[in-house]
Amino acid sequence: MGLTDLQAKKSKPQGKRYELNDGNGLYLRITANGKKTWVFRYQLNNRPRRLSLGRYPDVGIVLAREKHAEARADLAAGIDPGQKAQEKKQKRKAAPTFKEILDEIWDVEMRFKKSGKATYRIIEKDCMQPWGNKKIADIKRRDIVLLLDRIRQRSPIMGNRVHGALTGCLTSRPSAE
Repeated sequence: MGLTDLQAKKSKPQGKRYELNDGNGLYLRITANGKKTWVFRYQLNNRPRRLSLGRYPDVGIVLAREKHAEARADLAAGIDPGQKAQEKKQKRKAAPTFKEILDEIWDVEMRFKKSGKATYRIIEKDCMQPWGNKKIADIKRRDIVLLLDRIRQRSPIMGNRVHGALTGCLTSRPSAE
């Protein structure tokens, strides 16, 4: 029988680290300071391995079980889930931020255009604060709509200009090769 959400919620630190078993190698690790982390314990090539699946309550019991099932499926297919997670993390770190893309577009294209400086200033003024350090892949259509709505409340014309500048820049952005 696996853990229940109530058991996970009510588990308290006991002065040292301990784990609650959910079954098939899935554990909820509770540290001495009360942090709760989902851990998948498995063996690959007769060597014990661990894979962190996320912190509780951010990753609930249902999501932890889904991640666990995916990791077990990878393991059954001969893929090391820990290695796969590390590669995914490395790829995520290598992804460019909004500021990096904007600077690249400036160097490649905007600085040669007559209106490039003004376009850069418009984007920098309204988009850099909310998105500067955000990964470009994390900026979704909804984020753009919310930003443009906020700008249009202040100034409808500027909202249209930011929309046009973003459209022009992000559709012609340099390819990541």
